[in-house]
Amino acid sequence: MDLMFCIFLVVALIVICFVHAEFNGLPWKKQRVSKKLQKYAEKKYNIQTTIKEKYYNFRNGGYGVLLYETEKGEDALFTVIQIGENIEDSYS
Repeated sequence: MDLMFCIFLVVALIVICFVHAEFNGLPWKKQRVSKKLQKYAEKKYNIQTTIKEKYYNFRNGGYGVLLYETEKGEDALFTVIQIGENIEDSYS
């Protein structure tokens, strides 16, 4: 009986982790992609940025960041998102 309970707990834990990762993305990938997207924006627009928020969009499987120009402050927010290999930004 104890073996069955342990197996059930392990399976339940695996399912919970999978569902969490499906809706929130992988934390290490979110960190890695956010740095990549920050460098992309800084190089493309020749600006210094600060990351305000990192996120994962489960609808399209894209990782993104909410950035702002360090010199202009949080009034200059824009997003950069990576879906697959495509990177899109909303810098104006």
